[in-house]
Amino acid sequence: MSYNNIDYDPDADDNGGFAEDGSDDGFKDEDGYARDLDGDFGDDDFGGLTAGFSDDDDNLDGGDIEMELTPEDKLDNAWRDAKELKGEEKLTALEELLKEEKELMEGEKTNYGFKAVKHIIIVSYQLGKPEKILEWFKKWTTEYKAIMKDHLQAVNKLLDKILEYPEVPALVTLAFQNITDKLNRTKLLLTKAKSMLKRDTPTLFPNIIETLEEAHGYLKTADGNDDNNNVNLLLELYSHKIMLAERRRNNKDMKAYFDRAILLTESGMVSNAVLGTIYTCGGRARMRESKFADAAQYFFEAVKNWDQCRRQQETEDCIKLKVFSSLLSGSKVNPFDDQITASYLVKPTIKAYERVTKDVLTKNADAFLQDIKPLQREDIIKDYLPLLKRLIQKDLFLEIVRPYSNISLAFVAKRIHTTPEETENILVELILNQQIEGTINQASGTLVLQNLSTSYANFYGGLNSVANSVDRVQRTVLSGLA
Repeated sequence: MSYNNIDYDPDADDNGGFAEDGSDDGFKDEDGYARDLDGDFGDDDFGGLTAGFSDDDDNLDGGDIEMELTPEDKLDNAWRDAKELKGEEKLTALEELLKEEKELMEGEKTNYGFKAVKHIIIVSYQLGKPEKILEWFKKWTTEYKAIMKDHLQAVNKLLDKILEYPEVPALVTLAFQNITDKLNRTKLLLTKAKSMLKRDTPTLFPNIIETLEEAHGYLKTADGNDDNNNVNLLLELYSHKIMLAERRRNNKDMKAYFDRAILLTESGMVSNAVLGTIYTCGGRARMRESKFADAAQYFFEAVKNWDQCRRQQETEDCIKLKVFSSLLSGSKVNPFDDQITASYLVKPTIKAYERVTKDVLTKNADAFLQDIKPLQREDIIKDYLPLLKRLIQKDLFLEIVRPYSNISLAFVAKRIHTTPEETENILVELILNQQIEGTINQASGTLVLQNLSTSYANFYGGLNSVANSVDRVQRTVLSGLA
């Protein structure tokens, strides 16, 4: 997936919190405790009992004791068996559990049924059965309405796992029937917006704006200002607004949201994924404005945050943008000197960016033109390749002409791998930027240099000053020893 289409989902993790088969084995909360999707600890918190005896239940007479399982015991066992299955087998087992619930509980709904429907939705999504999702979600929000009110987090967490399902907005509407408190309604609206942003469809932009404004209304005080008691939700809101503004190439709105979000980050604990989204979009906006030094700093922060939440694709994308923005800023610092960035050199695609970095920093145009070829297929940086090529050509131009008082432009063109006409254009830029003082002799096609550029003059003047200082120190030391 290209960077332009990727979404910086603030709550996603590498596997969505579920195994490939849709089970929630191994799902843990941020404290490291095993949780079910609805936020409760373990499966037995719903009151289920596992049939069996403790060591204190030994049969003193040595005979077999049989105990009839209660309906709850049977449902608990059915749930545990279903969890061990995968794919279609799991779907069948979960549906059988619901039939047992209906027979054993005489129509009464249980937490086992609640969890079974939840997992039917998840597995249906993973198996590519979208027609089942809406059907079962309706059942979930109506038949299990009473249980859902005690487990509202389950709704938002479930939706977060099926964000690419196109009918998430419709599911949110269904869930709204059971949710009245502002906090959970806000979370649902943000999930709805996040789902639409994932589809990256311009026709959805008006709906996204409306959804975000509705969510923002829940996060304001009576006087209309942002309620800083909900910093994390505000930051997630602004991350979506920033993302939308970035998609619409609306830099004015984007900068306003970015500045507001950065202020909020100082107010409390912030999700790394939300920060990654904010800094990534901020960096891309600065690159469009050719403010490459600022962009490089934002991408540096984005890389740190994406890496901390183990979002590999986003981390790699930001490393690529960080490399280009750093080089285009004129910085001579190797971006791979950073420990996190260097740790991704095991990836062949990132290794290619390291080679290009070395080519630019060493002004090796021959190697650059070879090493840049694999990068030409990457949408994420293709708009900036011509700028980087022009940068190395300028640097090499200055390096080539430095020892001469006049030099053939055809010779320079050959060295920097471009046409004489383009070489002359580069020279004009360097003269206008006061990096070269000279004139072009059109008749002979040569550059006549008047003086070294200011930067080179300062550089060599500085070297001369250092040499003189060292010489004076040496003389002083020697005279003291005499």
